[in-house]
Amino acid sequence: MIPDYGKMSHNERRRAMIGIRALNLARSRTRAQHYEINKNYAKTSEYIHLTVEERKAAIHELADLTCSWDDSVLFAEAQDKVKAPSEKSFDFAFEQVVTRFNTFLSQRGQSIGIIVQDNNPTVASRLTREMRRYHSRGTMWSRIERIIETPLFVDSHLTSMVQLADLCAYAVRRFCEKKERDLFNRINCRFDSKGGHLVGIRHFTGKFPCTCDICTAHGRSNASTGL
Repeated sequence: MIPDYGKMSHNERRRAMIGIRALNLARSRTRAQHYEINKNYAKTSEYIHLTVEERKAAIHELADLTCSWDDSVLFAEAQDKVKAPSEKSFDFAFEQVVTRFNTFLSQRGQSIGIIVQDNNPTVASRLTREMRRYHSRGTMWSRIERIIETPLFVDSHLTSMVQLADLCAYAVRRFCEKKERDLFNRINCRFDSKGGHLVGIRHFTGKFPCTCDICTAHGRSNASTGL
């Protein structure tokens, strides 16, 4: 803890935090520990001059901005890996989102769409392979004729829209795992719906019923279901 951190100027906060972080790195006992600490620090290096309250306010403002865009639509898939464990849960989630996006384009009369993905080397080849399979064979639910090419991989640090997508994903995860409503409620209005029914997001819990808002909207809060 830094005394009177909130009363400092942004420059004073940054200098103080850099000093604390340098001390913590110097105290690391192994090279591996030093690497992990430094990697975690790099993720927040641009925000160390902000208090926790200021960081939360910025996130809330961005979520409210997302909800204000009437021409934006969200799609998401949340899976409970404890209640519905599967080695292919990642592939199932991607297939769900791709199918919903393709269906949305078809229903809106949009000829083509493209998927933009954060450039994560560990999953890039996997998603590319899956998307090629969808183009040739379709998904479990439909043929994919509206989405062109494989995902376009970009550096999220340089792409604000991917960062906003990450924010929305974080809001969904915190809601489904921790029942945190504040951030989720700010973006909930943008999930795709058809005829008043929620279709843009699913919370998959296998055969276990769930009473969250998402599952209730899908009518599965009191009944078991399969994939």
